[in-house]
Amino acid sequence: MPKKFVTSKEAAELLCLKESTMEVWRCHGKGPRFHRAGRRVLYALEDIEAFVGRSFGSTSEQAAR
Repeated sequence: MPKKFVTSKEAAELLCLKESTMEVWRCHGKGPRFHRAGRRVLYALEDIEAFVGRSFGSTSEQAAR
């Protein structure tokens, strides 16, 4: 099955974030993996789901990863 992609704006809406937050995360290597198609930035829905799927029991557990 082919991957389904969304724009940076759509990804931000799915994650309840501002698009500018997505831009900062890309610069700092945080957030979901992304793809470039020319000048466009795209996110695979499966990468967004994997990013959201991470869970932690405490803030110290998150820092250890």
